[in-house]
Amino acid sequence: MSCWLVLAALPLSAAAAAGSPSELLDRADQQKFSDHDAFLLDLKQLERQRSALSPAQQQRLDYLLAWQAAFAGKYDESSRALRELIGRSKDPELVVRAKSQLIHNLFLGRHYEAAYTLAYELMAEMPQITNPAIRLAVTGQVIQMLSSQGQSDLALNYAHQLQQLFPSGKERCLADALTLKTELQRKTATASLGFQAAIDRCMAAKQAVFANSLRLDWADSLTDVGDPEQAIRMLKRAAPDILKSGYQFHMATLQAALARAYLAKGAITAARSSALRAVSLLGPDDQSQVNYAAEMAYEVLYRVAKKQGDSAAALGYHEHYMTQVQAASQEAKAQALAFQMVRQNVLEKKQKLEQLGRENQILQLRQSLDQKAAENNRLYILLLLVTLGFLALWAFRAKRLQLRFREQARRDSLTDTLVRRHFLELTGRRLAQLERNGDQACLLILDIDHFKAINDVHGHMQGDVVLKQVAKVSAEALRNVDLFGRLGGEEFGILLPGCTLEQGIELGERICRAIAANVVGLESGASIRVTASVGLTTTAQVGWALSALLAQADKALYCAKHDGRNRLRFCA
Repeated sequence: MSCWLVLAALPLSAAAAAGSPSELLDRADQQKFSDHDAFLLDLKQLERQRSALSPAQQQRLDYLLAWQAAFAGKYDESSRALRELIGRSKDPELVVRAKSQLIHNLFLGRHYEAAYTLAYELMAEMPQITNPAIRLAVTGQVIQMLSSQGQSDLALNYAHQLQQLFPSGKERCLADALTLKTELQRKTATASLGFQAAIDRCMAAKQAVFANSLRLDWADSLTDVGDPEQAIRMLKRAAPDILKSGYQFHMATLQAALARAYLAKGAITAARSSALRAVSLLGPDDQSQVNYAAEMAYEVLYRVAKKQGDSAAALGYHEHYMTQVQAASQEAKAQALAFQMVRQNVLEKKQKLEQLGRENQILQLRQSLDQKAAENNRLYILLLLVTLGFLALWAFRAKRLQLRFREQARRDSLTDTLVRRHFLELTGRRLAQLERNGDQACLLILDIDHFKAINDVHGHMQGDVVLKQVAKVSAEALRNVDLFGRLGGEEFGILLPGCTLEQGIELGERICRAIAANVVGLESGASIRVTASVGLTTTAQVGWALSALLAQADKALYCAKHDGRNRLRFCA
């Protein structure tokens, strides 16, 4: 879960007389992240005193107002104010801060070509920037661009340099945040102590927004590695700080991350509630464009509706979810295209300068052109690095989509159970793990009775309805740790890890009763009852070899069929 940090907002240190407008401006600058409500009150007071402010102080106020507009998600409004400020300000440091914030706005506003062009311009001005906080902000923008485009090694190198340069305070908080976010891109942020220490430093420095961003990232990574309960606890602890900050993106992401963690835990009611809250926090523009919180929320709503058997709602949520996924892919392409255009512009300028150098024989002009060519070469190298980064991001997003489609291919589209190949693969691995741990397991093979007759009498489409209903009823009786797959036709396999013979018999008979008690409504208006036969075997009888378990379970299934169907049989 990554969002760009608002690096241009880092405050500057400045001395001011007590009670003066400069002191009020400095305090507002310091409180943007530590106490956003107090920051807003200071802004209102400064606006009331505008006529008493000097021109330089009015420009600082205009910068803070533009920053607040971006914080509230009004990127176009903020960008207009920043461009006007850049054009009239004589303060070099304020101009650099405004440009850094403008890069942030342009990127989030999806004006990629303008963002990258301005980034190269700002990097060219780096040698003239002496203020450490501003250099940190500019370097941070570059780190995030490189990291988001897959150039994690280079980005991490810059981030580590910042950590060494700033051992404490607000600057160290930002350096830690950049480092951990980059490590998440590289899948190396595995030590929870690193996250906790960074969060503690940010809270001590009163940089709650940076701390909240790290908490959201950490919780999402915990869900990814299979620890949703700890993710939920962390998100609930962070919720008061996130709500207090008023940062709409973090509030929506909090609910989406909770929904994702609840779903992973199996608490589908809580997952659905949190996902709906996340959607309600997103404006119409946020829902129609690329938004990570919206993508997570709609995916959860789709999966919950599917689990609850609400096909119409599932279809609607799936459409929203795929819109987000497709938009992300389109954004990656747009970014790559923007880089190509900027790169072409840089090359054209370089060629024009080289041509001018060849035509002009005046030494003074030649020296000037050589200097410009050197500057353009540096821009070209940076452009090449970032272009490679954006191409890597596009490949990463494509790989991510490929993995999602692969996961869908592992499940039977009709019954939402594991396909035979994937079921057998997972079962084999689970049995090997159980054998190492000395744990028991039961294997059941379930077969729908007289299924051929159902297809012959009612048709194959109605037979599909029966298959889905039997799979649904069976799945409801299983635990989260159980494996359930379709072996072929009307035959299903179930692996029950940590299950004794008695427990396996009880569960298998319960499934038989549930299927027999269920009335299947057909599209023709008719209804039928179906039964199933179950063959059971255990590792205690035949060992952990999958082939032996399948053979014994199949033998037991044959006995159940032979003894009159609609029953479970165990074969030692």
